[in-house]
Amino acid sequence: MNDKIKINWYRAPVDKAVMSDLMRKSDARAFGQVIPQLALFAMTGTLAFLAYRNIDATNWTWALPLLLVALFVHGTFAFFFGGTATHELCHKTPFKTAFWNEFFLKVYSFLSWFDPVAYRVSHVKHHQVTVHHDHDGEVVLPQGLNWHGVKFVFWQLSPIIHPKAPFNLVRKWIKIARGDLSEGSWSFTPEWTAKILPWKTSSSAASIATGPAPC
Repeated sequence: MNDKIKINWYRAPVDKAVMSDLMRKSDARAFGQVIPQLALFAMTGTLAFLAYRNIDATNWTWALPLLLVALFVHGTFAFFFGGTATHELCHKTPFKTAFWNEFFLKVYSFLSWFDPVAYRVSHVKHHQVTVHHDHDGEVVLPQGLNWHGVKFVFWQLSPIIHPKAPFNLVRKWIKIARGDLSEGSWSFTPEWTAKILPWKTSSSAASIATGPAPC
């Protein structure tokens, strides 16, 4: 990206008082969104874990489908953490109190494998040079429809996860945590991934190690 570029944007005439009212922050309204969402995330995650623990050789015919449904519901709540909640929190718009914006940004980032350090830098540039070719690294236009695009849309809308996605994600984080940015990822930094990766892998390993209940 060229840091020297400057776009002569058109500014819509909006009354300052109106704009201030539209952008008013509220801790109460923000907590009213964050707490129920995280509670649903915790509840559906717990139900999915209990369903996983309940599988054995005598009940797998119904327990396994139940687990898949529980995982689908849980994943539905979690899917938007990294692209929606973290986006607003990076803008520091939900909470009036700065501490809570930063606190929940880290919470949502941890839960969604999201890097707020790189994203905040990239997103500032995105708003400065939105959709301008060779400068905006987030929204690159024009886009054509090819086989890679079809596969991307399919897996985004699919009720199941791409079988290679978890492996590719962990492999990518390990490389970036070691300072290897060869995959051209603008949305991750070694600084953040090195801090979070051990916690993510250890918590995942602990969940897997508990395993289904013995027969």
